[in-house]
Amino acid sequence: MRSEEEEKEVMIMTMVTITTMIATEADSVTMQEEGEKEKEKEKEEVEVEKEKMTTTTTIMVVAMMAVAEAKLVAMQEEKEEEKESKAMMMTNVTMVTMEVEEKRRRKKK
Repeated sequence: MRSEEEEKEVMIMTMVTITTMIATEADSVTMQEEGEKEKEKEKEEVEVEKEKMTTTTTIMVVAMMAVAEAKLVAMQEEKEEEKESKAMMMTNVTMVTMEVEEKRRRKKK
């Protein structure tokens, strides 16, 4: 049989063991929660990076579209200028031709 002293010692050791097990479990849960928080934080950072990349890509696409539009407008303006220049030349040729014909008529008279 155990003496009272031995029983107290066993009770104390049992309490220490239980307390240690509870503390260990609490540490484990805390570490697990911290790990989950860290994973969540990493996920959020990845999402932010994805959003930044999407925004950057969108800006680049819009910029390229603007450049293409500007080139198209410049080409259209250039074609219009060529048409106007040709029209002016045709007008000048027509006017010179009319003047030459008028001079010929006057000479004939």
